[in-house]
Amino acid sequence: MLRCLEHAGRTDEALGLRRRLFESRPSLEAFQALLEAATRAGHDVVALREEVLGWVQVQEASGGRLDGDVTLRAQVLCAEQRWSEAAQLVQPGVSCSAPTLRTIALNLGAEERDTAAALLMRVLDAAMRGAASPYRMELQLVAEIAQRMHAPQRAVWLAHLRKVYAGKRNFLNGLPMR
Repeated sequence: MLRCLEHAGRTDEALGLRRRLFESRPSLEAFQALLEAATRAGHDVVALREEVLGWVQVQEASGGRLDGDVTLRAQVLCAEQRWSEAAQLVQPGVSCSAPTLRTIALNLGAEERDTAAALLMRVLDAAMRGAASPYRMELQLVAEIAQRMHAPQRAVWLAHLRKVYAGKRNFLNGLPMR
């Protein structure tokens, strides 16, 4: 129906429907479709983007539909390749999906490797809560984290993992020596 409205030149009506759809089921795809509809309708896309992200932020803070989870805003920043801004948004204390945290971490530059390592550690912590042998994904995360650390820091962190996960023998066997 939306495509029909857009093809019939009823772009403002289609934009209104896209907005209602986004607000009823916020997602990255719905956000991008809303901005595309604004472009077709000749509206100020930058202003709409800011307005909608403001609405999302209110939903996060007010216990609304997104209830403290900044995943959607982080995904928008990732889609726009604004990696540093996304990393600032997802600092400890806020909730964000593990896949989004990992995406941000893997795309940060070398100058932000400490931030990337910290984000990946959050992903690892979440993964280890329900992890079971053979720990492939978790050990891959360990490798990604370790490569972002200097040798002394890495050695201390690996020793910490050995202590914390002492009961997970197969995980410990897969850890790098240093």
